[in-house]
Amino acid sequence: MDVQKIKEQLSRIKLYYSRNETIRALGVAVAGLKGIVKSSTPPPTELRSLLREGSQLLLHDALIQKYLPAPITYQPGQEKQLFTVLSETYKKIIEDQEKETYLKTRERKQSLDQAFNLGIKLLEQKKISEADKAFTEALTYYKDEERLFYLIAKALIKSHEPTRAFDYIKKGLTFHPTNNDLSKLYDIATRLKAGETSALDEL
Repeated sequence: MDVQKIKEQLSRIKLYYSRNETIRALGVAVAGLKGIVKSSTPPPTELRSLLREGSQLLLHDALIQKYLPAPITYQPGQEKQLFTVLSETYKKIIEDQEKETYLKTRERKQSLDQAFNLGIKLLEQKKISEADKAFTEALTYYKDEERLFYLIAKALIKSHEPTRAFDYIKKGLTFHPTNNDLSKLYDIATRLKAGETSALDEL
């Protein structure tokens, strides 16, 4: 049993919990307990004291209690039972967090697509200002969709709105300065503003 390592892990339970990092506190508790149950020797009093203090915090936490199959308290000698319960609880919480993240990401992308598609539809109807508002809304859902700036700017240029397109090109280049497609659109928009209508042929 690596007493020093386990001591460091269990000592962090209270620290992380005081920072409202409940999941992180639970994670180090599980890690410390794993080290204890893997050993054939009982944990020293020092580790049991840390475990008692840490488990009291965790087992009374509202979030963790939602996942506990039944109320539980720690008693010396019950490290294996506590490890089983807390490790399963930790696993379920992480799974739920990942599921929530996936759902939020899907919802964000759907909102982005809806706003972008509305903008395209409004452009086709020659409602330029309204389309611009829809594209601006689409950008509020932007995270890492590098292609979005290009698609908006290209649509505006095709609708003979190079000035409006510049705003999206510049924003896109701020996030992605090496994007060659945006750089090309910048050149096309510049030439269109100067009256070179043949630049549209390069889209």
